[in-house]
Amino acid sequence: MNAYNANTLRNRAVLTQVDQWHRAALLTDAQREAIRAGYPSDFRETNFITEVGLFAFTLIVGGGGFMLFGELFEPGSNIGWFLLVYGIGAIGAAEWLIHRHRYYRNGIDNALIILGIVFVLYGLFSEFWPDSTFWQRCLLAGAVLGLAVIRYGDPLLMIGLLGVLYGLVFERLLDTSAGQNAWPFVGMGLSAGVYWLSQRLQSEPKARPTAHPSRLRLTETNQVYFSDALIHADWFSLIALLVCGNYFVAQGGETFALFGLPKTGDSNPLLRVLFWLTTFGIPLLYGFFGLRNRNRTLLILTCFGMAGAVQTAHYYGALLPQSVHWAVTGAVLVLASGLLIRWLRTPRYGFTDTPDDARPDWMNLAEALTVNQIANNQAQPPDLRFGGGSTGGGGAGGQ
Repeated sequence: MNAYNANTLRNRAVLTQVDQWHRAALLTDAQREAIRAGYPSDFRETNFITEVGLFAFTLIVGGGGFMLFGELFEPGSNIGWFLLVYGIGAIGAAEWLIHRHRYYRNGIDNALIILGIVFVLYGLFSEFWPDSTFWQRCLLAGAVLGLAVIRYGDPLLMIGLLGVLYGLVFERLLDTSAGQNAWPFVGMGLSAGVYWLSQRLQSEPKARPTAHPSRLRLTETNQVYFSDALIHADWFSLIALLVCGNYFVAQGGETFALFGLPKTGDSNPLLRVLFWLTTFGIPLLYGFFGLRNRNRTLLILTCFGMAGAVQTAHYYGALLPQSVHWAVTGAVLVLASGLLIRWLRTPRYGFTDTPDDARPDWMNLAEALTVNQIANNQAQPPDLRFGGGSTGGGGAGGQ
């Protein structure tokens, strides 16, 4: 089911980690080249800037090609079949580039896949299901995007899948008066569930008795394949949890009015207190676990969450004019950032301002030992697993 070669993708991940070790002077040039020979990767990739440019260019060309051929149809005619054929052709072109030319998310293949899925869905809706409702379209789109995520492991497709999921849940809730008041709680619960599931899938396999097999855990190879998609799922769910727990959003005042939706807030003072607690409490909770687990994602979202909480408090009870508020807040943040960068030039309590080149979670003891043996031109070690053997410490270069 995987479009990209899983073994090559694993080799690519190993080489990425080896390059980090080499930059940290943990490997010599000769050791690095020996490892690269032992873990070949023939993917055609580009740097980030080129990838973004190719992605945008492909979207423009693909969309322009559709508009050009669309001129062949009479106005008002049903072009559903053309949309389907065009979308399937775009996906086929991406598959050809992936398998024949070894493209790996270099901008062109990503864009063709996304274009193809959009056109296929649009063609299905216009040709076979023109009278479908929003939630019905969400179900079909979710099924198609789910299969696409399994095949390509693309983070943008994962974001689209989660967006469809949240859209389906919220549309169903906002159709009822009870749901209009309950949606913030449902949204927070849904976000917590998505984050838990993503973390569970990313957790390292552990030795368990055969009578109690591990559930909801990916194999190490699949963890590498879906790592980018699951990381984006983490970000999406954590941001959604912040948004759903924010007092301004939960009240649904002016924000919902922009979309013609009813105000969802409740005049119950206990609920107002609860939403104020979640507005500040969720970012503080992120900060606590971010510091405890040294989790960069949680620490970054703590800053954004607290900024949103302070702005929400200013909106409902401004003590300063808006311009003064922004000026003071910006000055405090710049000063705090400068002091923190200066303070963390020397590592303190496990935190530092230098780039983090920690080993990825998927690299187990056997993989680290294999890299170590190849770097020192030694024989291939036995196939060790977590919990097996008596060897300790996967060396990073044998220095």
